[in-house]
This record gives sequence, structure tokens and C-alpha cells, in this order.
Amino acid sequence: MNIQTSYKCKNETNFSKKTAEDMNFEQIQKNAVEKLYERAQREVCEWGNFSKVSEDFSENNGAKSFKLYITPSPDRKKPTTRILQMSVETPHGATFFSADILRGTKDDILKFLADEKNLKQISGYAAMLSERLDKE
Repeated sequence: MNIQTSYKCKNETNFSKKTAEDMNFEQIQKNAVEKLYERAQREVCEWGNFSKVSEDFSENNGAKSFKLYITPSPDRKKPTTRILQMSVETPHGATFFSADILRGTKDDILKFLADEKNLKQISGYAAMLSERLDKE
């Protein structure tokens, strides 16, 4: 009996791999983006509802926790729209801020996450949300 597996998950990003001790905050963000990309390939459906797919990361000192996540559109008239979002909160969750990064199809979100050029934009959202949290 010859059984072939048709399921294959391939990492299509070209981000470099480093150990946790060697990573600065930018590299931590890269790692979270890559993990989210890999999970989104499997867990985000093309249309309809699905459970939120997220990856958590934090600053080296642990002062702030960030979450990068993908959710379905709350508008039932747009069943193929997905939303890439980021949030930041204090360690005990006393204060929380979030922002939408991108709205589009699953393919749009995956292309955005796979392109290393977009890491600057993601870092910009992290900086903006961090600044908002600092002002509270």
C-alpha cells in the first residue's frame, strides 16, 4: 500500500533565524510575524468565520505585551475580508490599545506578512501603540 501525504506546510518567508538571547525588539517582531504567517496559512479560511489567530510578543524587559492577530470581518456582507491587527497592553492588562494594520483577503494578508519590507510598517504600529500606552 502506497500512501502519499497531500498536506504540506511550507515556510515561504526568508527571515533569518536567531536564538532568543540574540534578538532585539525588531527581531522579536520578525519572529512573531513569521509565526503568524505560518499559522495563518493553516488556520485562516478563505471566507466566513474562524477563531482569531494570534501571536504574542513582548519587549525584552517585559514592560509591554504586544499581540499581532488576524480576525474575520465583523460585517457579514464581507465574508472574505480579514483584518490584521496589533494590540499592546501593560503586564497586568490594566491598559490596552489596538489598531488595524490591514484589511483584505487571506491572500492579501499572507502577502503582506511574507514581505520583509512591511516589517517597518508593523514596527511603526508597535511604536505608535507603545507611545499611546506610555501617555496613559
